[in-house]
This record gives sequence, structure tokens and C-alpha cells, in this order.
Amino acid sequence: MLADADPALSATDAWLLGRIADTGPLRLSTLADWQEVDRSTMSTEVRRLESWGLVSRATDPQDGRAVLVRATRAGAARHRRTKRTARTVYEALLADWSEEDLRAAAHVAARLIETLEHRTGRAAAGRRG
Repeated sequence: MLADADPALSATDAWLLGRIADTGPLRLSTLADWQEVDRSTMSTEVRRLESWGLVSRATDPQDGRAVLVRATRAGAARHRRTKRTARTVYEALLADWSEEDLRAAAHVAARLIETLEHRTGRAAAGRRG
């Protein structure tokens, strides 16, 4: 269902586009650190999204050696559609869950995300240091 639109985005494509669309212009190196991949791998992923017109790259005005990646209007619109579709899927899947179960799951999910982001931040700092 999430891959119905053209071009069909992989989970990684959708995840990366979402991060770029939600957080604004990001350095390519920041995206690579966030996804814990080599910069060349991230460059390949970004190039694919760029070829579909979903993101654009520009030189960072603060540092001419760095590249900033931002969602295009089409990319931001695609991300909004993907989020709406995902919300519909999740609402259908969880329709029979109680409010208590939904609150507990949201709490655990938020804690998991916090733990993963904290771990990822430490890992990126370790690679730079």
C-alpha cells in the first residue's frame, strides 16, 4: 500500500525522505551519520531520490565543501501522502486495541526511539573521535 505511488519508494527511501522533509535541509554527512552508513552509500541513496525529483542538493552556504539536502515540493508532498497512508494502515491494524493498550504502546515506542537515537548519537560521535 505504501509503494502504490510512482515511483515506488522502498522503506529506506521513505524513511530517508521523511527525515529530510521533517527536519529541513541537512548535510549529507549528517544523514550518513544518522543512518549509520558510509557517506558514499548515503550519496547513492540521495542521488536516487534526487533523480525522482523528491530532494535537491546545494552547497552549504556556511561551508562550501559541504552539501545540503532538502526535500523539494514534490518530495514534501510525497512524504505527507506516505504519512497519511501509514496512519490509515496503523489505524486499521490497531482499531481493536484499547486506549490503555495504545497509550502503553506509545510510551514504549517513544522510549525505544529515544534509546535508539541516543545510541546512534554516541556511535556517530565515536566514529568522528
